[in-house]
Amino acid sequence: MPRSYDDYQPGQQLYTRIEFVRNAEALWAKIESGRYDWLGVAPEGQYVLGSPPTQRLGASPGGVSMRAGTVEEHRIEFRGAGESQPGARWFASSHDARAGFDSFVAERGPSNGGKTGIWRVTLFQDGDVVDEATVVRATPNYYGGAKP
Repeated sequence: MPRSYDDYQPGQQLYTRIEFVRNAEALWAKIESGRYDWLGVAPEGQYVLGSPPTQRLGASPGGVSMRAGTVEEHRIEFRGAGESQPGARWFASSHDARAGFDSFVAERGPSNGGKTGIWRVTLFQDGDVVDEATVVRATPNYYGGAKP
């Protein structure tokens, strides 16, 4: 019988299983399976997941940005974990598309602050996939950097 959170009470164990993964690709795969929640980052740098998930986030549109003079062959596509539709940005040249890709990765990178999240971003140049990245922005889940 699936676990229900409808009658959750304070102090109740939320997850029947806690798992740890070491790389962003494994984290992405587990979240995308719909069977895990991302709980944070352990002091050793491992990503912590709980199963079964408490809820699935609603699909949000990725967003589209196209400037005058751009062509579909030079673009980046991006999607956050749990989002059903990717967003896209188009560029006038392959050089601009590479710069947009690098900027997207840097803006969402681990040292840039902001909300935590995981994104997959793909670079297209001349209509072909030339680069992909899984970007994780995480904050430590322990006080002051001290191990528990």
